[in-house]
Amino acid sequence: AMLFFVNRRGIQSRMLQYAVAEAYHSLLMVGRHPICIVHLTIAPGLLDVNVHPAKAEVKFRDERTVFSAVQKAVRSALQAHVPAPAFGSRGNEGWSFGNGAGGIEAEFSTAAPYGSSYAPVGDAEQAGMWDRADTAAPTHLDDDVEPLPAPKQRTLPPLRVVGQVGSTYIIAEGPDGLFLVDQHAAHERVLYEQLADAMTSGSLMVQPLLTPVPLELTAHQRSMVEPVLALLAELGFELEPFGESALLVRAVPAIYASSNRDMGHALMELIDEVMSGTAPDRWREEMAITLACHSAIRAGQLLSLDEMRALLGQLERCNYPRSCAHGRPTMLHLSQMQLEREFGRRT
Repeated sequence: AMLFFVNRRGIQSRMLQYAVAEAYHSLLMVGRHPICIVHLTIAPGLLDVNVHPAKAEVKFRDERTVFSAVQKAVRSALQAHVPAPAFGSRGNEGWSFGNGAGGIEAEFSTAAPYGSSYAPVGDAEQAGMWDRADTAAPTHLDDDVEPLPAPKQRTLPPLRVVGQVGSTYIIAEGPDGLFLVDQHAAHERVLYEQLADAMTSGSLMVQPLLTPVPLELTAHQRSMVEPVLALLAELGFELEPFGESALLVRAVPAIYASSNRDMGHALMELIDEVMSGTAPDRWREEMAITLACHSAIRAGQLLSLDEMRALLGQLERCNYPRSCAHGRPTMLHLSQMQLEREFGRRT
């Protein structure tokens, strides 16, 4: 459930629900939804409370700024304050937060006459990385809205690699117990943020192919690919027409070139995943998420200690290190207290 209060009065607002949902995008698994309480304080002259007979709805004079303020408050609070999920905490009730932590409360103020506090009490970690402008509701964040100040340590505690189990999970020791890190999910988060930063700054690394790869397409496949050719070029794929129906792949993103996949088949698989059931205004983000997933190291891949240390070092520098781009957790935490209880050292 999402509960919203404007000047201490409970209201219903699809716009505010959408703002919270957008902040959580890519950080919750499919089928999970945020549970939150949002308090919004606003100058009375900037809203109309007479648009609903029971005053259950209000109309904001500047919905764009309100949307931006709520979205930024949510993502700032989540980035700054949510710990890694505790080991054994995932069940039908959803995630709980370790060491008895309950919800999160974060005061938030803006340069405009708006303010909000936010308390997520269910599934959550941080907010999405990609802002979308071509949707029905306003999605650009207002530059005048200042994010919630974060504590000094915003990402992960320092972790010491102990080893690897099942060629899939990295075992690491932290200041308070044991961390199990999913190597694929962790690498996916690293690549997703690197890709997002590179596309924003125009510094995306591209790898030319020594031997261009032809893509033999049916008429239907060609019609599927054409709408996303510009997007593929933006992501680092250099494609050109080859004959009547084929395309020639001359270059790919550097992160993708190192994945050792069948280039032609994998590219068609990537395009199909993105376009199947995804709205066009989501293609850019979904393409980046899928590209990061396809390029990340796989479960079952044996890593050296140096490779594991390098991966955790990259994860520590991420803005949102505790979930992959699909919303799965990158790690689980087994605290020192839990270890002592399991071994009978503490009751």
